[in-house]
Amino acid sequence: MASQNRGKSNGNKSSKCGLHYKDIHGHVRRIVKLMSNIEILRSNCKMINAKSIQNATKLHNAESKIADEKRKYNSFIAKHECKLRS
Repeated sequence: MASQNRGKSNGNKSSKCGLHYKDIHGHVRRIVKLMSNIEILRSNCKMINAKSIQNATKLHNAESKIADEKRKYNSFIAKHECKLRS
């Protein structure tokens, strides 16, 4: 009789490890939810990274403009100093 029941379901329990299917289903649901949360976090990280790159580009452009304005100002001052000396 025992050999005939081998491999068959015992009601709500898994025959191999004795876990209830509802427990397994609960674990699977939690794993699926965690995987979904991981994908959301990955997506958020990609957006944050893109925003960070965008902000770094804006900062670089602003610093370049400041450096360009300083060069123009220094050139302007140097030209006027030359005119005043002559």
